[in-house]
Amino acid sequence: MSCALNVLLGANGDLCCLLPWFRAESGRIGRPVPVLVSKDYLPLLEGVSYVTPVEWPGTFVQLHQAIEFLKTDMPTVPVKIIQYAGSQKDIVFPSFVHEMWYNAGGIAGFKYRRLVFDKRDHEREKQLVEKVRGGSKKPIILVATHGRSSPFRDAVALMSCIREEFGRDCKIVDLSKVKAVKPFDLIGLYSDAAALVTIDTMHAHLSLASKVPTFVLARDYPTLWHGVPYEPRFA
Repeated sequence: MSCALNVLLGANGDLCCLLPWFRAESGRIGRPVPVLVSKDYLPLLEGVSYVTPVEWPGTFVQLHQAIEFLKTDMPTVPVKIIQYAGSQKDIVFPSFVHEMWYNAGGIAGFKYRRLVFDKRDHEREKQLVEKVRGGSKKPIILVATHGRSSPFRDAVALMSCIREEFGRDCKIVDLSKVKAVKPFDLIGLYSDAAALVTIDTMHAHLSLASKVPTFVLARDYPTLWHGVPYEPRFA
């Protein structure tokens, strides 16, 4: 492995944030980019051809252990630490997303990024849309209020408000109850939806691969820095 092994163990949202850089880097070096990823998040990378996943058997929060593993088991391989979570680095930019792009060396190209899954299974996407719709022809509003890194305490109240306001004319879908074969199969569902309402979780980042109007409830505690950075596509 002559090029650097990029370390980004997860989670899915973080990987989605960096996939545009991996794609650009793959084009620059003329081959897929090697990335050390926790085993739990390997399925997401099955949707792209420009990354060669290297499995980390632990969890995505074990950055220190992963680095020690590389020093011991792959001492001759050059390593680039892209992951910010667990790195204990000082904050330089206004978002953890920017921090990861900075670590990758690609911050100058951040605003030009495009999220592309070039190995999508459109038949599987179609089946997921049909299953979620259940025969309904109403416009769909997708709602994601569950997440690990940025939990949302008013999830029940928000869902109740959305159902009360739009439930008569639209089909309201709780994404926590939607099971896709692969995470990137959700792109087809986003594309079929009239809107996506999401907290700062995978859906906020993965939706960049579609054109669905997106309403993001970003965390502002303990500081706004913890939230997903604003994008023009966010309503």
